[in-house]
Amino acid sequence: MELCSGGELFERIVTNGKLSESYTCIIMRQILSAVAYCHKLNIMHRDIKPENILFADKSISSPIKMIDWGFAAQCLSNHIFTSIVGTPYYVAPEVLSGKYTKICDIWSCGVVMFILLSGSPPFHGKSNKETLEKVRKGEYTMNASVWKNISSAAKDLIRRMLEYNPERRITAEEALKHPWMNCMVRKIY
Repeated sequence: MELCSGGELFERIVTNGKLSESYTCIIMRQILSAVAYCHKLNIMHRDIKPENILFADKSISSPIKMIDWGFAAQCLSNHIFTSIVGTPYYVAPEVLSGKYTKICDIWSCGVVMFILLSGSPPFHGKSNKETLEKVRKGEYTMNASVWKNISSAAKDLIRRMLEYNPERRITAEEALKHPWMNCMVRKIY
């Protein structure tokens, strides 16, 4: 087992409140690359969240590692899953309906990106039940003042990952080719 001394992504969010678009891009590129690789192998994680993303070391440029594969499953083509697993803030609505595929991981990635850029989740309730009800509806906004300084391309990628209809939701491969990813890469390097 590999030692990851950089802590959880969750800890960096708590410490910083929110992250810059460029740093978010670095992190999301790694997360989506891992998800794309897994999906290509017909594996879905089913519990992507900041607590399950570790940094290899404490540096700002540390690579990330996805952990906690306890809910992971092999997903052969056209197999529909019915077991309800995941974490309330990050679970896709179709998982709660008991009829889903590996694209549910992309919803979770969208929630993570939303949190990285805003410092708060798109679906939040006073209880897990209330949070899950908001997730079931799939309704969120990007109207808070924090979103004024976020690029329209970043917001577009989030919207595509949080597409309520899983059949229209962007894939990990498509997300990696999204203009925001390419734009941010040019700004970083």
